[in-house]
Amino acid sequence: MSTETTTVKTVEAPAAATEPKAKTVKKKTAPKAKTEPKTDARKVSGLRRFQIRALKALSESKDQLTVAGIAKRAKISHTMVVMGLGTLDSKLLKAHDKKMGFPSLLTLGHCKVVEIEGIIALQLTASGKKALTLELAKVDGKLPKVKSAPVAA
Repeated sequence: MSTETTTVKTVEAPAAATEPKAKTVKKKTAPKAKTEPKTDARKVSGLRRFQIRALKALSESKDQLTVAGIAKRAKISHTMVVMGLGTLDSKLLKAHDKKMGFPSLLTLGHCKVVEIEGIIALQLTASGKKALTLELAKVDGKLPKVKSAPVAA
């Protein structure tokens, strides 16, 4: 039988690794002056500009209007009408609002979906009339200008 011997070397850690690190001190800066919150250029107040135009188009109509009819009367693009109204599918309305970043007119209850002879149209509600009156009062009755895609023909 043979016996083997093994030698174990002990290695010491370098002196720099065992010394505690110096603490870093963050400098405190003076608090910033509070500024006015930025207003959203797309909004006049509570509603977006194209939402106000869509409500105005609905209010001027004696009958209900389709999305294309609202776009034509409001002089805004079909896409902007859909963005402002929301999706006609009530199951997807909450997701639409989250994606857009603001509540739609359907969510707010300013208009409602009606079906007439198989055609889906929209009708202004009492809360929509009230909201339109409030919004127009804030801008002296003038419709706000909208930077829009090409207007529906």
